[in-house]
Amino acid sequence: MEKQITWSIRFIALFICSLSFLNVHAQKNTNVKGTVYDSNNEPLVGATVSVKGNSSNGTITNIDGQFSLNVQDLKSTLVVSFVGYQTQEVALHGRSEITIRLQEDAQALDEVVVVGYGTQKKKFLIGSVSQVGSKELMMAPQANLSNMMTGKLPGVTSVQRSGLPGNDQTSINIRGLGTFLDSSPLILVDGVERMLNTVNPNDVENISILKDAATASVYGLAAANGVILVTTKKGTEGKVTLSYDGSVTFQKNTAMPEMLNGPDYIYWYNKASELDGNGPYYGADIQTKVANNYDPEGKYGNTNWTKEVFKDYGFTHQHNISASGGNKNIRFFTSIGMLDQSGIIENVNYDRYNVRSNVEGNITKDLTFELNISGFYEEKNWPGISTSAQAEQNPIQQAVYSAPIIPIYYQGEYTAWIGPGSSTTQSPLATLRNSGFQKKQRHEFDGTMKISYAFPWVKGLKASLGLVYDTSYSEDNGFLVGYNVNAYSADSKSYNLMRASSTSEKGNYTKSASSFRRFMVRPSVEYANTFGKHAVSALFLYEQTQLKGSTMTGKMGGYNFNDPVDLSLGTEFISNPTGSHSDKATIGYVGRFNYIFDKRISIEVLFFISSKKEMIFHLLNYDIKNMYCNIEIN
Repeated sequence: MEKQITWSIRFIALFICSLSFLNVHAQKNTNVKGTVYDSNNEPLVGATVSVKGNSSNGTITNIDGQFSLNVQDLKSTLVVSFVGYQTQEVALHGRSEITIRLQEDAQALDEVVVVGYGTQKKKFLIGSVSQVGSKELMMAPQANLSNMMTGKLPGVTSVQRSGLPGNDQTSINIRGLGTFLDSSPLILVDGVERMLNTVNPNDVENISILKDAATASVYGLAAANGVILVTTKKGTEGKVTLSYDGSVTFQKNTAMPEMLNGPDYIYWYNKASELDGNGPYYGADIQTKVANNYDPEGKYGNTNWTKEVFKDYGFTHQHNISASGGNKNIRFFTSIGMLDQSGIIENVNYDRYNVRSNVEGNITKDLTFELNISGFYEEKNWPGISTSAQAEQNPIQQAVYSAPIIPIYYQGEYTAWIGPGSSTTQSPLATLRNSGFQKKQRHEFDGTMKISYAFPWVKGLKASLGLVYDTSYSEDNGFLVGYNVNAYSADSKSYNLMRASSTSEKGNYTKSASSFRRFMVRPSVEYANTFGKHAVSALFLYEQTQLKGSTMTGKMGGYNFNDPVDLSLGTEFISNPTGSHSDKATIGYVGRFNYIFDKRISIEVLFFISSKKEMIFHLLNYDIKNMYCNIEIN
């Protein structure tokens, strides 16, 4: 379930092309191995390597930039390409192992790259930064941004540990693991620390990855594992344009374990019994009923439990409508998006709705403003007993443990399997359909406003004031229902109507809620000017943030009905309510100085000073977190 293949109706042609691209030739070939690096000696993931004159014979580099390719002979020429880099032709000249370094496209070097608290041209960058644009991100539809980033940025490792809708995001590491604890990078959306996977991918203009101290140090120790900068789209001058983007995808398990059917199960169980010095455990009459999948009494059958639990495919559809336009005085981008993702097992679903409005304009010739407002609502629905791999009695685990010799129903109730020497019921379908529900909801509003003034009497000098207000509320509801099953005991070979394992007679209900609020003030002063061969730029920024949060959890039992349910309707007190409250503030100072001489010599100095004010303990602590200096001669 953890690995899935997604087919999109819009990309059937791409899928067909990939099949022809991986064509295997029957003739005898020579194997060539190699590694592809970028100009910074970083391995390039997903670079295309093919034989010149035969593009159907090709491959792509793995996570370490390595490839292996069969060629007719060692006189062949390889064609190596990657987005943003110059395509290179490499003659083998008898070599079977090669190293290839791709150079960035000259035009791409003039592109503006988003860095910490600003932008820079690629050719003047000091440090390691990778960037991917919206066009490449949206080549194939995915439910979230982290999955879209996979394989598109060098130096970034992505691991998807689950295929559960709403929990199928990838964990991202930049340049490997930095610690045995949390190696997650700092994630900033439009300059503010926010969640990555709830951003509508259609709203993203580009994503930048800051990989080293030279680029990430302006964010302090929080950036020790790298930084992901997400920039959303802005409006452009011109007529108002409306656009729609939609996709329909299907998910299917890539591989499933082949379980024994009923007759084979009985054969091998009897064989094991005989090897233990006993006779066949299941007699000929039971063998016949299972083999024919027919029992007049309804006690025995031939059931493929994994096939019953898993659907043929999961279905996902997402739709986005956006509008953008404006004139020299005001420009806007606004969008509405929705995602509906169903799992490959029953009663598993994820829904998300996004709205965004980014507006920027000129109040006067020298006074400008930006206003970015966004929000989302998401809802995850799962059975009362979780389907996650670590959950006790999860239905997938039950499907694997259930023997295939009993039917789905017996005397109008779902059947359950109790293995030899066990008292635990295994009833995967009853768990999916009758165990209750888990519903996880989250609302969030994010708002950013910035006013900038360019001083007309000092060329290149600008002062800005940024304000941020974010608020969110999440609520988790879980109702574990007590339900009955007709349990077949392998020891007694008989059925018994009983309550399913891990449930209580009248059900347990858990409700938890949390709220969060962020208020940030960010004044800054910037200067940038050119004097002949000398280019100078500087930034000084002050940032003050207040964070408030609270949580609450309550649990009750003894419910006489399943709908409606709430804490006030329970008749049994299970545990004391718990909760927490936090109120803290942080202050930071950021500085950056850049000097470029004759477009050849670059000097950059960065500093970050932070003070943390924990309002609970009334502490004020100043600490210089990072000071970094780089000199680079091109």
